[in-house]
Amino acid sequence: MDKCNNYETPHHYYPMVCQAKFNGVDESFYLSNNFTYENGILALKPVFGKYMNWLGSIKRCQKYKSEPFIPRSESDWEWLRIVSSGIDDPLPHNLWLPASDRNVEGILKWVPTEDATHDPFIPWAKNEVMRMNKNKRDCLQLWSGNGHLASMDDCESVYNTLNNYYPMVCKATFR
Repeated sequence: MDKCNNYETPHHYYPMVCQAKFNGVDESFYLSNNFTYENGILALKPVFGKYMNWLGSIKRCQKYKSEPFIPRSESDWEWLRIVSSGIDDPLPHNLWLPASDRNVEGILKWVPTEDATHDPFIPWAKNEVMRMNKNKRDCLQLWSGNGHLASMDDCESVYNTLNNYYPMVCKATFR
């Protein structure tokens, strides 16, 4: 694999060495739509005051020709905690993650279909896999009120008097 197609570290080589494109659009498309390089990822992060439900969050990534960021390691999860901590919201808040058991109850899938039920890196609240998975709580989120640990929540939630729900992180990808 050459440096221009190195999926893991595109920021090290673009734009000076490579004329790589993300999803068929130039890097400038992403940068002009508030994507920034964070932790080696060209990412669109949540912004204070911009709340949305889980499906709206998925559509937000599609709108910007990107895909939801799926954490694959402990360091990815730590980065998501930092992103969530960086939302300057005085209330405890939720950060949607791209996994749900909407299709089959009890079987958690990363978007679109990869198994996440037994993902060893998900930092479950109280070490309980699929914590709070019950009626209508089908979507995965991190909650700042418990140290940014994962649990299930109602996919339609946007905000209430106790919590605000922020969209998942979107990332530009090489195609």
